Amino acid sequence: PGATGSVEVHADQPAAAAPAPQGTEAQGATPPKQPAQAIVDMSLPFPNGLVGDAAKGKQFFNNNCATCHGVKGNGEGPRAFFNYPKPRNFLTPESHALFNRPTLFRSIANGKPGTVMPAWGKVLSDQEIANIAEHVFRQFISAQPKVGKK
Repeated sequence: PGATGSVEVHADQPAAAAPAPQGTEAQGATPPKQPAQAIVDMSLPFPNGLVGDAAKGKQFFNNNCATCHGVKGNGEGPRAFFNYPKPRNFLTPESHALFNRPTLFRSIANGKPGTVMPAWGKVLSDQEIANIAEHVFRQFISAQPKVGKK
């Protein structure tokens, strides 16, 4: 429910672009792309007072998640090209606007239906999930690009 043309956004799903003005496509113009907007509080902690250990999370990520998401978090791991839809690229502005610690925790724990992203909550403890989410948050989401460094 809401105003006509409004879009409901969930923190673990990408925001949908607003509908194009009527007649725009008929005139051959491309509708303007809507920028990702920060819709989550990046300072929120993990649920249940958990504190992630990024070093432990990095080890798990590199051994299990990087095959799809890539060690650089760019969604270009060796298995990525066999997956549809493609794995999440954590380096995009959209990811930076959507994924805080609680959202990463839920995404890792519950997986993503319709993709090959598994529900790690079925085999890992909440602490292990918090560790992985902390690594992803620090390494890819909240990290600032390093100018002049590769």
